[in-house]
Amino acid sequence: MEKEIEDSESQTLTLPDDLIFEHILPRLPVKPLTRFKSVSKSWLSTISNPKFAKTHLKLFTSPSPQFLLFSGNSDNHPIFTSITLDEHGRVEETFKFNFTFNGGPIHVLGCCNGLVCFFDKHYNFYICNPVTKQCSDVIDCPQTPRGHIVVITAAFAYVSSIDDYKIVYLLGLSGGIVVEDIDLYTIYIFSLRNNRWDRLSIDEIDGSSIVPADVPAFVNDTLYWPSVCHCVGVNLVNSELSRITIMYKDMMDAYKRCGGSDRLRLYGIKGRLSWCFGSHVWMLESDGVSWKKLYDLNRDGMKLLCVSETGKWLVLNRGEVALLDPSKPFDRQYQGGTSVGCPIVNAWNYKMSLVSPVLE
Repeated sequence: MEKEIEDSESQTLTLPDDLIFEHILPRLPVKPLTRFKSVSKSWLSTISNPKFAKTHLKLFTSPSPQFLLFSGNSDNHPIFTSITLDEHGRVEETFKFNFTFNGGPIHVLGCCNGLVCFFDKHYNFYICNPVTKQCSDVIDCPQTPRGHIVVITAAFAYVSSIDDYKIVYLLGLSGGIVVEDIDLYTIYIFSLRNNRWDRLSIDEIDGSSIVPADVPAFVNDTLYWPSVCHCVGVNLVNSELSRITIMYKDMMDAYKRCGGSDRLRLYGIKGRLSWCFGSHVWMLESDGVSWKKLYDLNRDGMKLLCVSETGKWLVLNRGEVALLDPSKPFDRQYQGGTSVGCPIVNAWNYKMSLVSPVLE
């Protein structure tokens, strides 16, 4: 009997390192990988390698949709929470990040590949990974002329075609008065890969205006911001600007029926630019000109937080979050939401990663 046990132990299967490091670990979730760093020095070195982080980003896919919630600032602790939802649209897992920032309150632009971009009250920008707690060096805002030059908005995006993260910084001419939309004065684009700001030609953006309160949509290498009757796009590969009309008669009529009081927002849904206010959603057709109405979601007290890449809505209903398919009847799919225990300022599609915001 003892001999059989000894023979069994001597035949214990040992997996080769290349199989573990190249084919098994990159397909595991981030949270266990952070714990596996303590297995050995070789595991620590492998999991901490930027090449491994890129491989993991490509190979690991969460079976359930994830979102990142921002709940504001508490002293030196910006409050970030990751939520994962089940097949019924209810929250099955929450994870609160213990992230510290000593520069005061922050404004979050968004997240890409697990990296979160934000700026402080001086418009200094930062890119961080709340999982690894890594943060880039401060990215100083570009020097701008004095006068009636105001910051309209900023945005953050990952351009996969050139493997680069970019920050877009829009400045406008206010004329000293508060208006609904502001004429563009200039645009600066920061490349994380090149570690520098580039300025777009003023002639290219003459006559364009942006609504300051709205967040952009990123579709096909282009960031789009809404205005009153059109949206302005900035291509992050070739820096070209474009303009798309969004207020056709049917859309304008629906907007007026809402009193024009709902916040107008743009989203990227299934690779298409989509336009939303209140419960009304239109998608840009393949011709790049006409719009198709997708659906309405008429529920009192419900707030749209984010649209997933597959077109589902992350909503806040009486303090609880849920994920809905707006193409299906609400009453048949809504089974109650889940409280996350904190207020929600904004939300984004999210994917936990090991990607580093620090330039190598």
